[in-house]
Amino acid sequence: MRPTLLDHDAERVESARAFGYRVFYGDATRADLLVLAGAESAKVIVVAVDDREAANAIVDLARARFAQARLVVRVHDLTHGFEMLDRGIAEFEREVFESSLATGRRVLDALGFASVDCDAMVRRFRSHNSELMQSAHRVRHDRTQLIALNKRARSDLEQQMAQDQADRAARRSHADAAADAFGLP
Repeated sequence: MRPTLLDHDAERVESARAFGYRVFYGDATRADLLVLAGAESAKVIVVAVDDREAANAIVDLARARFAQARLVVRVHDLTHGFEMLDRGIAEFEREVFESSLATGRRVLDALGFASVDCDAMVRRFRSHNSELMQSAHRVRHDRTQLIALNKRARSDLEQQMAQDQADRAARRSHADAAADAFGLP
């Protein structure tokens, strides 16, 4: 299975071709170009364009014309994610979200947290954020409900973080007691 790329930037097209990719130059919002690129038989179509309106247009076109293909979309922000949810697209990644989590994980590591704890906190925050996004999508047009939801979510997250901190302290205390019992330094 060989990927096919579409791009409207001539330099990126030439660069991708130099690495052996099958690349088409042009506007991916055009159905004829998508057909030429093989979208009619594609199992997956990835939409990762810089222009939000173009991304929406490609998603709408792909859903209408290439229903056999699973769509995976890069969105720009939370609002763009809501637009995908409105279109029935649940598989998307926010541009900055994962890199922000990776940065946060590095900060936790730099602060001396155990690797296993860092990973657990990132997983928990990712899950919390995903659930919050789904809930916020349902009430996004009601500012009062949206604010209340965010306040509850922040409180829940703060409580979870406090519990995590208490659990880590208890584990350290147990480890210190075990070390004392066995005469370990």
